Amino acid sequence: MILEIRNIDTFYGLGHILHGLSLDLAEGEVVALLGRNGAGKTTTLRSIAGLTPPRAGEIRYKGRSIAALAPHGISRMGIALVPETRGIFSYLTARENLAIARRRDSRWQMDSVLERFPGLRGRLESKGRLLSGGEQEMLAIARALMTGPELLLLDEPSQGLAPLVVNAVMDTIRELKSQRVSMLLVEQNVDRRLTGRSPGGSADHRDLPGSRGLAAETVDSRRDISLRYEDATHRSSRGGSVIGLARTLALVLVVSLAGIGSAAALDYPTHAVRWIVPYPPGGSTDVLARMVSQWLSEKMGQSFIIENKAGGGNNIGVELVVKSAPDGYTMLLVNPANGINATLYKNLPFDFIRDIAPVAGLVRAPNVMEVNNSFPAKNVAEFIAYCKANPGKINMASSGSGTSVHLSGELFKSMTGCDMLHVPFKGAAPALVELISGQVHVIFDNLPSSAAHLKGGRIRALAVTSAEREPSLPGVPTVAETVPGYEATAWFGIGMPKGTPAEIIEKVNAETNRALADPQMQARLAQLGGRPIPGTPQDFGKVIASETAKWAKVVVSSGAKVE
Repeated sequence: MILEIRNIDTFYGLGHILHGLSLDLAEGEVVALLGRNGAGKTTTLRSIAGLTPPRAGEIRYKGRSIAALAPHGISRMGIALVPETRGIFSYLTARENLAIARRRDSRWQMDSVLERFPGLRGRLESKGRLLSGGEQEMLAIARALMTGPELLLLDEPSQGLAPLVVNAVMDTIRELKSQRVSMLLVEQNVDRRLTGRSPGGSADHRDLPGSRGLAAETVDSRRDISLRYEDATHRSSRGGSVIGLARTLALVLVVSLAGIGSAAALDYPTHAVRWIVPYPPGGSTDVLARMVSQWLSEKMGQSFIIENKAGGGNNIGVELVVKSAPDGYTMLLVNPANGINATLYKNLPFDFIRDIAPVAGLVRAPNVMEVNNSFPAKNVAEFIAYCKANPGKINMASSGSGTSVHLSGELFKSMTGCDMLHVPFKGAAPALVELISGQVHVIFDNLPSSAAHLKGGRIRALAVTSAEREPSLPGVPTVAETVPGYEATAWFGIGMPKGTPAEIIEKVNAETNRALADPQMQARLAQLGGRPIPGTPQDFGKVIASETAKWAKVVVSSGAKVE
């Protein structure tokens, strides 16, 4: 047997939805579980895929217990789930959807997959959202195949499709069976569609094409699909059994709105999550977000996709998130500019503290006062002396107006009397290119985005902006050793639109804290100069509030302006 389920108990939302479920699936076999809505069919698939771990019982895949494994680990073993929502990326083309899904060790190449989905060949350059329902289902199955599965889990593959499209999907399933791909699919046996019903066919068994008044346990000879129903008194001729699959949840009739939110949180995430980074690729926020998104994607079973939305001093990306649905599927990489801009910009279309819900803190990192290699000053004291001897002739770069990089420089100017020209860029990456080339002279950059350039000797660090020296930059002093009282650090975290369910926020917060506690993650963050700031959503909310108040004073006292 490729899959063995023994007496699992699984809870969904408020209810004990699976009770004592047992099921066997042979290698190369295709089995359809039929049952009414709420019978626990989808929960069965999610339990196998690791998304809804069972409270009791055992799930074995190819002889190995997988009930305690994370979704990513189960996927790597060769199990792929195609959810009812299909799980494709609507803003990517069909070709891009397939390309990012493929694993290196997969036996399926794009050409071999497309041989089984000829209808997709002419739609490869079409965005996922422009595909028909049938094409999206085909693409979802094709994406799953690109991961190289030996067991394919299909959640209502004919949901909402026209009869002819349903037949095409089922023909594809039959073709995959000939390739020895084992499959477990679920469908409702309610009267939703008339497809496949022959004269005398049972009103309860119309969902799969070819149904002909089937008995409760049988094999559809035309499709060669074993149909197993919710009745616990029957056993499959293939050796499997379904016990208690349709245990009714009495609370379902009186479930409250809070219960609905809990169920949504239990399922979360069911599809890809957008993570808005309000800077271009290559800067501190982008580097950090990609590190954490990889962890969240692997541990939470869905992709956390970075979307860089630069411009407007960070405000374009923030406004996009503020206006997004508060459903947990849009996140913001919160950064110092969000606290600074509250004072620096006079007419923002949002109130950050009011409109963004804090989710989790990520790291604090020092900024670094950096110069190009040709700059004559070798330390902070020499820099101040040179600046005062050449007023207005030093170009101070930043990753954008209102960023901590900008305000760290403004604080330095106000405390030292240096007269420097602020040159804002759209992100740290382009600013560093100009610093290396000598077009600008100094930057107070976040350490994560500059670390590689510092280690490569392309720029020089004069000092760090934190109150203490940075272990990853041995021998580099603090600015405060020359300018007493100077201190500025960058801080980063995760936010979501106001109104996002608390259960979803708590779920992301918990997984983020697990990431920050991981020794390998801590080592990677340390290389970038980042120190984890784990805690509750409320803890991160306090960080946002205190930093907003702190930088408001700096903005006012320095007279910082938006260029």
